[in-house]
Amino acid sequence: MTSTEAPRIETRITEGEAKRTKRDNLETLLERKISSVRFPMQELELNYPTTKGKVYSEEEDRYLLCRLYHYGMQADDVYERIKKDITEFPVFRFDWFFKRRSPQELQRRCNTLLSMIEKEAEARQAEEAKARGASKGKKRGIDEVQKVDKKESRPSTPSTGSAAKRTTKKKKT
Repeated sequence: MTSTEAPRIETRITEGEAKRTKRDNLETLLERKISSVRFPMQELELNYPTTKGKVYSEEEDRYLLCRLYHYGMQADDVYERIKKDITEFPVFRFDWFFKRRSPQELQRRCNTLLSMIEKEAEARQAEEAKARGASKGKKRGIDEVQKVDKKESRPSTPSTGSAAKRTTKKKKT
């Protein structure tokens, strides 16, 4: 290893670690989402963003997430296994669209669903942070302002001061 290769290798290592951390985070989020309900195939709530052409049904998306959780994201052939399960699962017996998807297409859809779950978790964290920080940066209500004004009222600006002098000046023409 030469001195010119060291920074390049170091960046590759940090990129790999970031990728692994992201995958572990997604796996944890998926586990929380699936574990949040008793019967995920029936009760799992998916908050879809507004998209123009949602092709997959909610039932298909639930099934994909449940199978992905079942096999784990670490498995090498996880999407081939999911494809095989789809062909054998009786609910999708006549769902030709879903049965014809390739493992790569299923992988893309799972990645989309995982990013959707990730965004949902980020939004939830932002709301929690906002709720925690609400007392610090919160705007005062009218009642609070009036209470403070009654306690610490300062005298009004005198009307005989500089404003009175300005009216006596002549205008330049």
